[in-house]
Amino acid sequence: MKALVIVGGTGRGKSTKIKQILMQIKKRPIIYDVNNEYYKTGYNLPEMKDFITLCENSTNQLFIFEEATMFFDHKAGGDAKRISRLLVRKRHQKNYYIFVFHAMHQVPLFIHDYVQNFILFKTDEPKDLVLSKFAKNEKIRNAYLEVFDHKNPHYFKEF
Repeated sequence: MKALVIVGGTGRGKSTKIKQILMQIKKRPIIYDVNNEYYKTGYNLPEMKDFITLCENSTNQLFIFEEATMFFDHKAGGDAKRISRLLVRKRHQKNYYIFVFHAMHQVPLFIHDYVQNFILFKTDEPKDLVLSKFAKNEKIRNAYLEVFDHKNPHYFKEF
């Protein structure tokens, strides 16, 4: 299956794009929804480690990691090694993963080796911070500059 990264600042169109993708995939997602954007019914958020365990033990599922930054930050309870293993095993488990970040500088460098698609909206962060982090990735730098310079606040680049 696939893995997708979506990056964009608040109000740029990430949730709208995700809802469009969900209509195409036609699977009910399992969402780690830290901001309660998808479930408005008092959804009880599991511990991150329990959500990762659910991913590890599931097949043919769609998982959305809203606020994905936390899953890669060990200080926040995340586990980048376990996420990496999920991404390696996604084809065998037939799982589809969507990772949502709100800033480019929060995206781990290694994740680009595991994802098939990247959707980049405008972000609210210093341009130099992003360009220096991705200095060796011309594809990401070019996409970022294209989106950054575009006048439409909801413009995005998919690659």
